[in-house]
Amino acid sequence: MVLRFFTLSILLFGFFGCETSTTMTIGGDIMLSSRQDGPTAYGYKNYFEPTLQEISNFGISGTAVDITLSKDGKIAYIASGSNGLEIIDVSDPEYPFLIESYDLDAYINRVELVNDLVYAAYIPQSAADYYNISLIDAQNPYNPHYLGTIEGTLNQPHTSLTEGDYLFTVTQEGIAIYDLRAGIGEDTMVSEYTAGDSVYAFALYGDYLYLANGRWGLTILKII
Repeated sequence: MVLRFFTLSILLFGFFGCETSTTMTIGGDIMLSSRQDGPTAYGYKNYFEPTLQEISNFGISGTAVDITLSKDGKIAYIASGSNGLEIIDVSDPEYPFLIESYDLDAYINRVELVNDLVYAAYIPQSAADYYNISLIDAQNPYNPHYLGTIEGTLNQPHTSLTEGDYLFTVTQEGIAIYDLRAGIGEDTMVSEYTAGDSVYAFALYGDYLYLANGRWGLTILKII
């Protein structure tokens, strides 16, 4: 590899000369620049640049503002605002269906799953706001059981995560993927999805992104 790179450098140097500044990509991954002092490797370009494709959208009774998935990626738990909690089967991402809906007598804007317990909560907007957490036993997600409500709060919704060399993050337009190897900026964005409504949160499992897409409900994207 070193010998190959050295040979390419000599060829590029002879081709471009010393007066111009030119950039080219060799083999899809090595980016070379010829400058006055000769060609220089300055970065890498991955063979795979992920793009996002919408494959399904599932409307819910409320506004989808947070989401989490079961460990096997087959069940989505969605905080649906004033309509409580929605439990949706996403084992086939193209054909999701509703398992159960819970009206929890509270505005639910945060959901988390820990050891088969669903924590559905309201994140207070000020210190004076009342806050609580509703607990639901989801050991059998097709027959969940409401356990009750306790006082407390959870952290902010799921709005960003890092997977390998990529950052997935909610934006004003929807959701975007950035290549972390080159920093964060418009020129390092490799894919973006513009949502029909505001994307409040998302979950990632395998090649699929599950979006809490506001009034549009659950939107599922495939990473291709």
